[in-house]
Amino acid sequence: MGRTLAKPAGAPRRVQPKVFCVEGEWSPRLTDQFSVLPLLVYLKGVGQIDFIHRQVETVEGLLNVVRRWPQKQYTAYSLGYFGFHGEPGRLLLGRRSLELEELGEVLRGKCAGKVLYFGSCALMDIPTRRIQRFRRLTGARCVAGYREDVDFFESAAFDMLLLEALTWYRRMDAVDNWLGSEYGQLVRRLSFRMYYG
Repeated sequence: MGRTLAKPAGAPRRVQPKVFCVEGEWSPRLTDQFSVLPLLVYLKGVGQIDFIHRQVETVEGLLNVVRRWPQKQYTAYSLGYFGFHGEPGRLLLGRRSLELEELGEVLRGKCAGKVLYFGSCALMDIPTRRIQRFRRLTGARCVAGYREDVDFFESAAFDMLLLEALTWYRRMDAVDNWLGSEYGQLVRRLSFRMYYG
């Protein structure tokens, strides 16, 4: 098995992020089994993360799970990972969608110190001020995601790099800078962005 990232210069001791993952259905066909769950299981198995994973099919299901995240027993789960189909400014669940602002209202003031990562095509292809307004509404340290459509497998590989960076760096600008310096071509191709204050 390959090695994990060597400790970057200036990085503090390694931490193990706890991931609160909510994932939608990627295909209407019952035979398709696309999921980020195997990625999370692998990362847990090599000691990189701990996680909670729930798969939902409806907007109501997503909101029901998200409303539970701020409970005290889940405080340590500081990375919210939302794996859904997307389009600019909204998550897609079957024939319905959820605007970023609607999710923001449910999480209003409940994400202090948390990172919200959207593994969704083009969700971030909206004005920066709208994303920053969402970030301030939720209280999140950072909101991250893609401004363009992305390939499922390529973005899954990038997820591993992002989670690896989060094991070393606490500051979001350090995560952003490391990803840009080490994997800049991939960051640009995926049009990945991080928004933090």
